[in-house]
Amino acid sequence: MRGPSRHGVTRSGAYAVTRSRRARDLPNAAGVVRSCRQGAGFAAELIERAHADGRLRADFTMADLATLTRTMARVIRDSLDAGSDEWRRFLAIYVDGLRAENA
Repeated sequence: MRGPSRHGVTRSGAYAVTRSRRARDLPNAAGVVRSCRQGAGFAAELIERAHADGRLRADFTMADLATLTRTMARVIRDSLDAGSDEWRRFLAIYVDGLRAENA
């Protein structure tokens, strides 16, 4: 894909997931890639609407969402391994920081 999609998603952001070794190794890799791209499109639309409504900090991007997703996956895994729900507090702090009024 060259340039942004109709949702403004570029290869550098959400599509990094679809290019990963894990995605290519799955039996239905093409289906996984399609699903990731569709999800990225939905996420991009949500981000655009939140920006337009003034609810999401203006500098939040799809790349930030990818980083947040990877980070939260690690925090949740570590929290569950430790038998706690500490991840909920971390997520609440992170989400509070995404609000435009807190930027």
